[in-house]
Order: sequence, then structure tokens, then C-alpha cells
Amino acid sequence: MLTQFVFPGVVGNYMTTPGAVTTGTQREVVVRAAVDDWEANVVAFQGFVFRLASFIFRRNPGTRAMQFTVYGTPGNVTVNGTYPTGVFPNGQLVWLKATYDGVTGLGELSYSTSPSAVEPTTWTTFASTTLATATLTHNTQFVDIGRDDPTRTFAGRIARVIVRNGIAGAVVLDVDEANAKAVGTTSFTATTGQPVTVNQTAGNIIVQAA
Repeated sequence: MLTQFVFPGVVGNYMTTPGAVTTGTQREVVVRAAVDDWEANVVAFQGFVFRLASFIFRRNPGTRAMQFTVYGTPGNVTVNGTYPTGVFPNGQLVWLKATYDGVTGLGELSYSTSPSAVEPTTWTTFASTTLATATLTHNTQFVDIGRDDPTRTFAGRIARVIVRNGIAGAVVLDVDEANAKAVGTTSFTATTGQPVTVNQTAGNIIVQAA
């Protein structure tokens, strides 16, 4: 059965997985997601994916705004960007990529409107900025999908999350809708082998029929 991951934007509804060990001086996170209104003025953070004291990729308050924060030493760094108006039809799945190089300080946000479930090779950059350099923080905290802290939840569909060691580097986490085989399941295995737990409140089924 084909399934899709739909998050209600309600506290207590998210996925979590251990592992995804990261190393090195670069970070890359890729998300394929959809929302009802890509042009909406978001009034609160909506987290796609989050690892405590490591990284956050989320919608930022404002119109068409995105934010990628990487934790490091001597300080954390944040890439902010606004994608162009009218490029994402409402409800459409789009690919979003966030990268940061701790050696050069270069942070970038990119998108692709490719309809394929295969990760694209061509991207459009909508934010590119040189920030402070930082030694990245690596830890063994769980990775959460669909929130970036207990109250900052995502409303919409997250079809895939990929975390890489290095920019265009080895994949250490790949959670895909295709990994879940049954509607309503509360656990499944990621492409990269990690167990994924689905946390949900009454009346909210995250793993739905496609």
C-alpha cells in the first residue's frame, strides 16, 4: 500500500528516530514537503526536522520564509531566506535543501519543483550568505520530523527527510513515505536502517493512504 505522511500541526504529533550519526565540517539537510498555502504569512515557526543542539530546518515566521540553524562553536549560525513568489503551487510537494560549510561559513537554501520522488540533481538557490565559521556540534540526540521543539509543529505533508555527512556527502538518515507499509502504523524502519516512531494524538493519523 502506498502511504503519505501528513502532520496536523498539533503538539504531540511528530516522528522521531535515533542514530543519524554526523561528523565533519559540513551539514546538508534535504526535505520534500507540501503545505496548503505556500504563500501564507506564517505566524510561528514550523519545524520540518530537528536535532537538539545540532540542527533545525523549518518554516520561518513571515511570507515564503525558511530558516536553517546549525549549532557549533564558537557560536550557532542561521541561514534565512525567502523563496520567490508564485513558484510553489499550493498543496504541491517541493524539494528544499539547506547547507552550511563550517570552514568557509557559506550557508545556502535551495529548492526544486521536480515532481519526481527521486531526489533532484538540479536546484535553484534562493539564499546564499557567508556567515561566521564554526566547528559543528555532533551528538547522539534523536532526530524529530514534523516539529522543532515540543510546541513548534508542522502542518502539512513531509514526504522525505535526508541528512548528509558533508555537502553532497554520505547519507546518514533517509526517512521516506515509502518506508511505511501500513496506514496508521506507529513504527517503521528508515531507508538507512533506523527505527522510526510515530507519535500522534487521538484523531490524528500521520501515516495515511496516499
